Amino acid sequence: MAAKNKNAEIWYNILDAALLIPGSKIDREVFLQKEYGNYCRQETLDKILQDGSVNTDIELPLMDKIAADTINYHAAMVTAGSFAAGIPGGLLMAAAIPADIVQFYFHIIQSAQKLAYIYGMTSFEEYGDQFKSMLTVLIGVMAGIEEANETIKEVMEAQFSKKMSKIFLEKTFDKPAAKVAIKIGLGLVSKNIGKSIGKILPLIGGVVSGGITLVSFLPMCTNLKNKLHNTIENTPKDLIVR
Repeated sequence: MAAKNKNAEIWYNILDAALLIPGSKIDREVFLQKEYGNYCRQETLDKILQDGSVNTDIELPLMDKIAADTINYHAAMVTAGSFAAGIPGGLLMAAAIPADIVQFYFHIIQSAQKLAYIYGMTSFEEYGDQFKSMLTVLIGVMAGIEEANETIKEVMEAQFSKKMSKIFLEKTFDKPAAKVAIKIGLGLVSKNIGKSIGKILPLIGGVVSGGITLVSFLPMCTNLKNKLHNTIENTPKDLIVR
């Protein structure tokens, strides 16, 4: 069990480091106003902000377009070499995490939140203590972890039917998020870990060193986009409260 906890700890160290960077937490209202503002009447936009896109008359193809644009934007940003230079050195030294790893997960975290908001989820601020668990589950979906896929489907369906509550989230997230964190940690670290994090692997393979490419980033974001899309598409219409 100790080894499993250590793997989860490695993941949360990286998550904590990325979350300390300004801009890592997305302002849902500002983001959705910007992205949907050019396509919707104010009345519809107000409902999106209040209830989420799925609980309005927004069509899935529009969500897909905005999601694709968002992924492409962050894909361009994550390959830019200038970002890592701006990360506080003390942050990286304290966590023993290479700058390019923090850069990568900064954009993964931003993208995960944005995609969730595009496809109808409410503000992460509402999740309180479950915020990191929600991010972990979303990133688990990006990594193709089955527990994460099952959990996010449950959460989205509860939200669409307006049955979301703090008690529901606590029951839904605690165990799956712990399992997902362990699996992410296992996927991140090579066998020869040493005293620090050592060589770190992106969730879907390939050593990260000397900069990060689209080989890892795009498939991860696409996994989440597809899961969110498919969950909406396969949710019975009568379960969605509009």
